Amino acid sequence: FNSSGNVYTTDAGMTNYVWTVVGGTITAGGTGTDNTVTVTWNGVGPYSVNVNYNNGNGCTAALPTVLNITVNPLPVPALAGPTPVCFNSSGNVYTTDAGMTNYVWTVVGGTITAGGTGTDNTVTVTWNGVGPYSVSVNYNNGNGCTAAVPTVLNITVNPLPVPALAGP
Repeated sequence: FNSSGNVYTTDAGMTNYVWTVVGGTITAGGTGTDNTVTVTWNGVGPYSVNVNYNNGNGCTAALPTVLNITVNPLPVPALAGPTPVCFNSSGNVYTTDAGMTNYVWTVVGGTITAGGTGTDNTVTVTWNGVGPYSVSVNYNNGNGCTAAVPTVLNITVNPLPVPALAGP
């Protein structure tokens, strides 16, 4: 969904090309002299690109050629893990959806101690400071789509207590 730069091509050297795009916006080409059209898909669903032209003999096909396009929705990565946590707490595991590819993890305010690579659906963090921090993740789903924005989990890191002690 909202995929731009999709180029569709037909036979070169013809005349009077007639392009019809259903469900998308033409961003380049697609005129009577172009054998290509570039499309941004604006929604989710079954759409199409249609083309017809005059060949070298001046003949036009009885019907345009239709290429059906399936536009898949963008994923929304799930993200779960502990919050709030304590200053210098370690072993905090944050998890997103399994079975995806090209995971991109970002940790603000902590140190990754395990996971967090492009193939990991988990990241383990030690929180180094006190304040509002975050973990975010994005990935490619099974359709090869990436979320428009990463999912962010805000983490509150609380200070450690300083016990009072009084006596004679």
